[in-house]
Amino acid sequence: MSDVVLRLRYLWVVLFLMVLPGVRPAMAQVDSSAPLKGVVTDPEGKAVVNATVLVRSELSASSADFRTTTTDAAGRFAVAGLLAGTYTIEVAVPGFDLIQRNGIV
Repeated sequence: MSDVVLRLRYLWVVLFLMVLPGVRPAMAQVDSSAPLKGVVTDPEGKAVVNATVLVRSELSASSADFRTTTTDAAGRFAVAGLLAGTYTIEVAVPGFDLIQRNGIV
């Protein structure tokens, strides 16, 4: 091979090795999580305050792997940082039956 071809190959290898370390940290910064938000209302459509909301991944092998929150004055709740998947949501309020919804995506 000619000396020019060898120098070009060497240049490409050096350039590749300079760029490669920056690729992995950039990929690690991708956030694949999202919040789950909702509103809890009673049968008349009024907001339910201080309801306990439990969110569990349906893919989790552990029944202890869940998150809980409570509703605010408008009945709203939010659970941040959930990975993409299918979830079960349970809502508990004193004086009401336990509500469970499966297959929430």
